[in-house]
Amino acid sequence: MLKDCIFEKGEFISVFSGYYENENGAAPDHEILFGAGQFFDNCFTDIPGSKPAEDFSNAVRDAGQNGQTVVVPLTRAIAWALCRICDDIKNSPVKQGSHARLLEALELLRKPLKKLETTDGSEVRDMFRFIKNNDTTAKLLNSYKGLRVFHSAEILEICGDDRIIMQVHPEQIKALEIEGYTCITHKLLPQQITADVKSMDSASGVVEFVNLVILKKPFDRRKIYRLQPEKPITAVLFAEGNRTEVEIVDVSLRGISLRLRENTVGSESEVRISFTLPLDEGKEMILRGKLKYIFCEEICKMGLETFPDHSQEALIKRYLIERMKKIEKELT
Repeated sequence: MLKDCIFEKGEFISVFSGYYENENGAAPDHEILFGAGQFFDNCFTDIPGSKPAEDFSNAVRDAGQNGQTVVVPLTRAIAWALCRICDDIKNSPVKQGSHARLLEALELLRKPLKKLETTDGSEVRDMFRFIKNNDTTAKLLNSYKGLRVFHSAEILEICGDDRIIMQVHPEQIKALEIEGYTCITHKLLPQQITADVKSMDSASGVVEFVNLVILKKPFDRRKIYRLQPEKPITAVLFAEGNRTEVEIVDVSLRGISLRLRENTVGSESEVRISFTLPLDEGKEMILRGKLKYIFCEEICKMGLETFPDHSQEALIKRYLIERMKKIEKELT
C-alpha cells in the first residue's frame, strides 16, 4: 500500500516496475521507467494546461519505441499500478484535481489507444480472413514459467472486427490459462497482433480472443528470460549492513527476482546474495548484485541484476538448462 495515501513518485515507480515485470517477463529498462515517470509528473503535478490522457498516450508510445519493448503489457502494467493507487486514495483526501486527472487517465485505458494502433478493426478482420481462406495457420506466442511457448493455431471463426475463435495447441492452453492473453504472428501479417482471452475450452483447445491490437513494435520474447524454480529457493540477502532471509522466485543468467517480508535495501544499493541452486553438487553461491526494482504490498518483490563470474555463470547455465527440460515435460 502507498504510504499515507500520498502520491510519491518513487513509490509509483516501484509499484509500476513490479507489475511491468509480472506482465512483460523482464524488468523495465531506463527508457520505460522514464516514460512512466513522465506520466506521473504530468498527472500528479499542477501543470497549467496539462492533458494527462494525451500525455499518458505519448509517454507509453515513446517508451514502447525507445525501449524497443511491447506496448500492450506496458499499458496493462501502468493500469494495474494506477488501480492500486485508486484503491488507496478513493476514501482519502487528495490534492484538488489529482483524483479527476487519475480517473481521466484510467478512462483512457478502457479504450483502444489509437496512437498505438497501425490499422483499424476491419483491417485486422480482413487479415485473418485472408489467412483462413489461404488455408494456413497463424502462431501464438506466450510463456509458461518463463519458457517461451510458440505453436501453430487454426482460425475457426472470425466474429466481427474484434473477436476471433481459434483451435490452439494443448501446450498453449496451459500458458494462456496463466497469462490471459497472447501474441498472434504469421508470415502474411505485416505486424504482430495481441489478443486477450475471453473464454476457452481446455479439453477441446478452442479459445475465443478479443481486444485485437496490431503492434508497431515486435513482441520480442527471448527463448528463456527468467525461469521459475520448481520451489522457491531460500537465500540470504546482504545489503547496507543488514542480513535478510529471502526467497528466489525466478532466475536468469544475470538476474533474479526475490520475495521478502519487508524492504531493507536502498534504491541505489549494491548487494550480495547467498544461495544454493538445486543441483546435485549443492554448491553455495555468493553473487554480487544491484537493485533494479522493488515493490511492496503484503510482501515485497525485488529484482536484482547480478554479476556472476565465469564459474558461477556456468553453474547458472546448467541449472537453467535442467529447469527448462523439466518445464518442457510439464507442458507435454
